[in-house]
Amino acid sequence: MLSDDEIKMILDYFNRPWKGYRKVRKGVKKRIRGHMQALNCSTAQDYISIITTDKDQKTITESCLLVTISRFFRDRRMWDYLETTILPEFIKNVCDQIQIWSAGCACGEEAYSLSILWHRLTAYNNNDTRLNILATDVNPVCIERAQKGWFGKSSLKEMSPETIETYLKKIPGKRQYEIHSCIRQTITWKVHDLLSPIAKGPFHIIMLRNNLLTYHRRTKKEDTFQMILDRLIPGGFIMIGSHEKVPTPFTGVLQRNRECPLIYQYTI
Repeated sequence: MLSDDEIKMILDYFNRPWKGYRKVRKGVKKRIRGHMQALNCSTAQDYISIITTDKDQKTITESCLLVTISRFFRDRRMWDYLETTILPEFIKNVCDQIQIWSAGCACGEEAYSLSILWHRLTAYNNNDTRLNILATDVNPVCIERAQKGWFGKSSLKEMSPETIETYLKKIPGKRQYEIHSCIRQTITWKVHDLLSPIAKGPFHIIMLRNNLLTYHRRTKKEDTFQMILDRLIPGGFIMIGSHEKVPTPFTGVLQRNRECPLIYQYTI
């Protein structure tokens, strides 16, 4: 297994922060070590030398650094506030359509959670407002899994039995559940690197949780955050992870929600 000093060396090469990776380093080390063995590298320095000259191997290393941690309705307090306050206000005041971007959607639990909330709020009324969710991730394997819509019990532990019964179905012969088709219809899936501009939008809500603000350093984080914020409508909302902070230069234009500190409103 790689030492902490060796993984720090590799993270430094990619301008990634040790702080963001410290708690999830075990899985990252395992993936990097497997790649090193495939390349017959015995030291981190030898490994860096190879990926510096081989773009394909460098791309593989970058995929090894991706961290995918997700489940339905993660950070329950945020989802409750979305369901009881933010989405009903949008339904009341937006006539045409609501645009939401699940940025760094992993295997899709976040996007499907949004669609489930929407279905619960609109299934029994005559509301004509449409919901469009753009779900993006840099990892094509994650997007493929998300589109398939199959999930194990570990992804469902924040869901009540009633919600599971209503919106998922047990797959015969497997320990997995499949999302119902009515929940899929609001979501568009796309492979996209958060560090690159996106043409879609503008968005009423952007879910930016446990990716950019955790796994990238300040300068890249701030430039990309501004690019993402430019796709949010004035008065729109951005959601972050429970251990993340909005970059300091943006605290003047983002008002933190008092009832749920993971939610910020774009006030400019």
